[in-house]
Amino acid sequence: MKISLIINTYNRTDFLEKSLTSIAAQSILPDELIIADDGSSEDLVAVAKKYKKMINIPIKYVTQADSGFRLARCRNNGVREASGDFLIFLDQDLIFTKNFVKTFSENIKVNYFTVGWPIRSTEEQLNKLTFEKIENFDFTHIFTNQQVAKVKKQFKKDRTYRILNCVKLRKHGTKFRGGVVGIFKDDYIKINGYDENYIGWGNEDDDFGRRLYYSGVRGINPFNTDFSIHLWHPLNHDNGERINSKHHKEKAAKLNKNNYICQYGYNNTLGEDKYNVVEI
Repeated sequence: MKISLIINTYNRTDFLEKSLTSIAAQSILPDELIIADDGSSEDLVAVAKKYKKMINIPIKYVTQADSGFRLARCRNNGVREASGDFLIFLDQDLIFTKNFVKTFSENIKVNYFTVGWPIRSTEEQLNKLTFEKIENFDFTHIFTNQQVAKVKKQFKKDRTYRILNCVKLRKHGTKFRGGVVGIFKDDYIKINGYDENYIGWGNEDDDFGRRLYYSGVRGINPFNTDFSIHLWHPLNHDNGERINSKHHKEKAAKLNKNNYICQYGYNNTLGEDKYNVVEI
C-alpha cells in the first residue's frame, strides 16, 4: 500500500524545517511527501530542496494564491496531487517521536481514519527543541509527566468513545482532528474532501469528521506511546474566533446518512484561481 504524507503550510519556514527534520529521521518513511501551501510569501521550495537528499522520496510543492485562510482548499489541492492509497495529514508546526509514521502504517484499517493527539509545548520548551535534539529524538525529557499523561488520557478517551459508538451508545466516536490524521484516499474522495466554503479559521475539521461518520467511516487513535509535539507559537487567527460557526451550525443540521457530500470540494473546487505544482 502506498502512503502519501501531506503537510499543510503557510510561511514559517523555521517550523517546516523542524518538521522535515523530524520526518527525515523517522523509522520508516512514507512513499511520497506533498507540501500543500496556502500561498506563502516565504521560500518553502528552497526548504524542500534542502531536505530532499535527507528524505529521499518524491516531493511535490503545491501552492495556491494567498486569498485568506483557505486550509480546506489547500488540503484538497494536496490530495489532488497525491498518488497514495492512504493519506497522512500533518500540520507544519509539529515534530514527532521516532515511530510516529510507523504507527500510522501499522494501524491502517478499512472504514477507519487514524488520529492522534499532540503534546503542546510551551515557549520555553520550544527554545530547547534544537535541530540536533529533534533529529536524535532527544527531547522527551523536555516535557513534563503531566504533558505526556495527556496523550495517554486522550488515547483512552478516544478508545472509549469508539467502543460506545460501535455499540450505538454514542452518536460519534473518536473525534476527527485534521492536524494529525490518516485516511484512505477513497474515503476522502467519497465525501468530496474538505468543504471549500470554509474560508477563515475554524470548523472545517468538524464538518469533515461529521460527514465521514455519516458516510460510514469511524475513527481510531493508536497513539499511546508515540506522539507528535506541537511547536509553540502565538495564535495566528482572530483570538480563537471561529468565523465559520454560523455556516457550520446551519450545515450540520442538514447532514445525514444520505447527505454527506459537500458541494465544493475535491471534485469541484471553489474559485477560479489555479494552484501550481513544483516537483522537487
